[in-house]
Amino acid sequence: MSALSKYFSLLVLVLSFQFATGQGNNTPCSGSTPAATVLPVNGTCVTSAGTTVGANFASNANNGGTPSCTVTGAPDVWFMFTAPASGNLIIDTGAGTMTNSGMSLYSGSCGSFTEVACDNNSGTGNMAQITATGLTPGATYWVRVWNVGGSGTGTFTICVQDTGTPSAPANDNPCTATSLTVGAACSFSTYTTANATATAGAPAPGCASYSGGDVWFQVTVPASGNLVFDSNTGGITDGGMAIYSGTCGSLTLLGCNDDGSTNGLMPMITQPGLTPGSTIWIRFWEYFNDVSGTFQLCVYDGGSTAGAPANDNPCNATVVAVGSSCSFSTYTNANATASAGVPAPGCASYSGGDVWFQVTVPASGALTFDTNTGVITDGGMAIYSGTC
Repeated sequence: MSALSKYFSLLVLVLSFQFATGQGNNTPCSGSTPAATVLPVNGTCVTSAGTTVGANFASNANNGGTPSCTVTGAPDVWFMFTAPASGNLIIDTGAGTMTNSGMSLYSGSCGSFTEVACDNNSGTGNMAQITATGLTPGATYWVRVWNVGGSGTGTFTICVQDTGTPSAPANDNPCTATSLTVGAACSFSTYTTANATATAGAPAPGCASYSGGDVWFQVTVPASGNLVFDSNTGGITDGGMAIYSGTCGSLTLLGCNDDGSTNGLMPMITQPGLTPGSTIWIRFWEYFNDVSGTFQLCVYDGGSTAGAPANDNPCNATVVAVGSSCSFSTYTNANATASAGVPAPGCASYSGGDVWFQVTVPASGALTFDTNTGVITDGGMAIYSGTC
């Protein structure tokens, strides 16, 4: 073989190797067949080489249309990867001859893409970086890279890093509840439900569409026996809150509230008649658990002249779970008032000072309601159907 022939064969081999390892494909699909370059997903950023040299702009609907964070006309190349089990990752680009990149992330399949995220300056320098969470494990995702600033092209690096499943917050369950200090007045502190899970074993709160994602707090009851729990918005604008007595492994629901605070759709509970020195547990969650984020919480001493209890009227009734046998829980009517607009009970010499509870009727349609003495040794009770 001549020297020229050897050189030609070597050149073809090198070019073939470059094409096989891939620098990104100018289109994501060839018809219905994926054509984008496959990127590995690693626990650290392991870079692959990329280039837009020789690429053109793919703007048709089958290619996802125009990315939301760029202008029309930038030559682009495509990659694809399989989402890891965590569903959480970082896609990062590094500078080569290209020093200002844009990048968009898509879900879907050939012929039907949906943009998930788009970025052109979150990485090092002016290079693009996308942090994605909650991706579907095992699903294919598509990455589009281009040079920001028009028709220029160049080389770059790209990696996909699995960031793993985020840890739940420290106060994700009652036995690791965050301790709060009872103030003389409300002084909010900020907390978060980010990555919180549902708590197993605790009585269901029964209000504010509890669906998990709760965090826990604990507080020691002051000498007055009266506490006020209030919340305020943060990233969360619609919350729920419940309070419990007992121990972290054996809790009794005392009250639950949805929108009682003056701070928008946030909860507030006023609870008099608590045992001084005992521990009260506070459970907080976002309504329906479709948003996680920050919120504010305070607990303060209601003093000996605390207002009416939270369940002083039927529309703020305490939710009581129906048991298979009688299991008493302790409540109070301290500072309770008379309920206006409700049919008179007509027994037990009713003269006001009532508190309210609600239950959900079981499949049997049969319920037995029973009470026991506390400070009160002679009480009355009436049941109602309808709405509050």
